[in-house]
Amino acid sequence: FGNVMQYQSHCTLASIRKGGGQAAPGKSKYSVPQGLWFKHCSSPHYLAEILLYVGFVTLSTGWGADTLLLMTMVVMNLGLSAGMTHQWYKATFKTYPKARWAMVPLIY
Repeated sequence: FGNVMQYQSHCTLASIRKGGGQAAPGKSKYSVPQGLWFKHCSSPHYLAEILLYVGFVTLSTGWGADTLLLMTMVVMNLGLSAGMTHQWYKATFKTYPKARWAMVPLIY
């Protein structure tokens, strides 16, 4: 699930930067991602990455103190990045959807 979610999110992000990322004069080269997981949060690809890590750890050696520390660092790093991205979207696009969460719908 995490792999599919991450792939779909990256495809959505790539599709809004068509044309080599070059902006027309007076226009921003950035736009608000829409659809699928972006209906609910600003950085669904970060949530998908966390789900991938949880899956890998669960299917491999299992949960221990070292993997719990690793997951804490991953969640903190991606959460910080998602929060900063969310704030940037809200500051840059005045019509940014107010119902969107940063990374985890209904939580953060």
